[in-house]
Amino acid sequence: MIRNLKTLGLLALAALAVSALTASSALAEVGQKGTITIGETPGTHTAGEIMGVQKENAENPTTNIFTAFGQTVTCASGEYTSEGTEGGTETSLTMQASYSNCRAINAKHELTLFVTVTMEGCDYNFDQPETAADVEPGQYTGTADLKCPEGKSVKVHVFFDKEHKLPACTLSVTPGENTGHIVYTNNPNGDNGKDDVTATATIKEQIPVHEEGLCGTKSETKGSFHSSVTVTSPGNDLWISDPTTTT
Repeated sequence: MIRNLKTLGLLALAALAVSALTASSALAEVGQKGTITIGETPGTHTAGEIMGVQKENAENPTTNIFTAFGQTVTCASGEYTSEGTEGGTETSLTMQASYSNCRAINAKHELTLFVTVTMEGCDYNFDQPETAADVEPGQYTGTADLKCPEGKSVKVHVFFDKEHKLPACTLSVTPGENTGHIVYTNNPNGDNGKDDVTATATIKEQIPVHEEGLCGTKSETKGSFHSSVTVTSPGNDLWISDPTTTT
């Protein structure tokens, strides 16, 4: 009898172990697509505008930065707008960006310069979010590309004076072959009491940049960018929906 009980106990433990492994595999499954959704959680979907606001740079100076040629460009504010969605769901987004109150810090020469960023019609294209092994449960990952009209680029104009009358140099940022890595995090009851999403972008030493002016003339493909943006739909909840398995 005791031997039988021990055998049953081992079988039970084995069954629990198999169940635990199965559950872990389900949680770790990657490649499931998420959908950007607007509405009243978790029910109706509604048309709405989609906006992004850069998280305050003052809280963490390393949160929203662009670096190239030894210069670090930070903007106190950054805003992103989209045409929104008519049906309440989107699998991808195209967003226009604007930046203001920008500075360039040149550590080598211990200089702080003044900056104007001109987008020249360039947009950010965000691909559909999906689950991945390198993010926390409940988060999604994705890619983003800079898209520009032919012959255009994002211009980072650097000036010596705050009146922006004495130019130092201009950095031209062009689309590259590598895409930015985005991590999306759902925030129930966000800053305005509505569900929103934090989108954190990281691109390390992959961005093509050309510099000209008093700083010299040179090009490199080592520009880096990091940004954290709160994505909302004014008056509505916005979230990344539960994923559906791709086929």
